[in-house]
Amino acid sequence: MDETRFKLILADIVLDDGRGIDILHEATRRKLKTCVIIMTAYPRAEADQDNFSIRAVDYIDKLLRHGELIDSIKEVLLQ
Repeated sequence: MDETRFKLILADIVLDDGRGIDILHEATRRKLKTCVIIMTAYPRAEADQDNFSIRAVDYIDKLLRHGELIDSIKEVLLQ
């Protein structure tokens, strides 16, 4: 985010080196025009969907079908 502008960031809540939700918070804090889609395999265990839906453009359960992910990404990129 320091060197490159992104139209879309697709982030998992659990990352090897941190939390994807921190990326969402940082994009919000910096008031970037970057859209963030949050993914998780454990939607209820790790996070409350309603909490993220305010700032994330989408909140996706990783058990989704590929078409659902593609549709969500297309919707953001075609805005």
